[in-house]
Amino acid sequence: MAKPGLLIPILVLAAACTGPSLPTPSPTPPPTTSTPPTPTASASPTPSPTPTPTPGGQVFGQADFTRSGGCGDVFVFATNGADSMSVTVDWRGAASAAWEADGYDGTKQIPDGELDVTLNVGRLLSQLYCTDIMTQQPRVDGTAHAISGEVEISVTPDAGGFEPQSHAGVTLRDVVFEVIQGSAVEHWRIDELILQNVSVGWFAG
Repeated sequence: MAKPGLLIPILVLAAACTGPSLPTPSPTPPPTTSTPPTPTASASPTPSPTPTPTPGGQVFGQADFTRSGGCGDVFVFATNGADSMSVTVDWRGAASAAWEADGYDGTKQIPDGELDVTLNVGRLLSQLYCTDIMTQQPRVDGTAHAISGEVEISVTPDAGGFEPQSHAGVTLRDVVFEVIQGSAVEHWRIDELILQNVSVGWFAG
């Protein structure tokens, strides 16, 4: 499943050129006076405002994702009601690890080499995941990979199933995505998303 990359805008700064400086005339010495000069009070410096730690963006939670599913070892997805936005979690090897140890529980901090979390926008996105049957034409218009956050997973092997068939629970907390909006970079965030009892460990086709 191809994942479009993000475009990173490049800003080119042009240095302003200045002409040669004009000679400065010699200052005229002040007249001699018997009264010592009065020192001039200088204004206290004004502190600069604290920069905003992250750019503006949207925040999503449990109510924004109404449908979920899964497959693979382990791949889990959730979509919104309009099927125009999705979040995917690819935690490689979790179902196989569950079969080896009669269950698997783990927590990872993003970034992690064995974990990929994406936020996607488009059309009919649920038809892109864990199926080889498409009744209509889904489309991905943009994909952003998570840059920070925490993901928890719990995988239980299916009794009597074929390895690595399992059921998984996945929780995302404070997961942040860097999203390009025109010439601006925004940070979109999933506050918390809990996906429970998702069938995984099987493969479409």
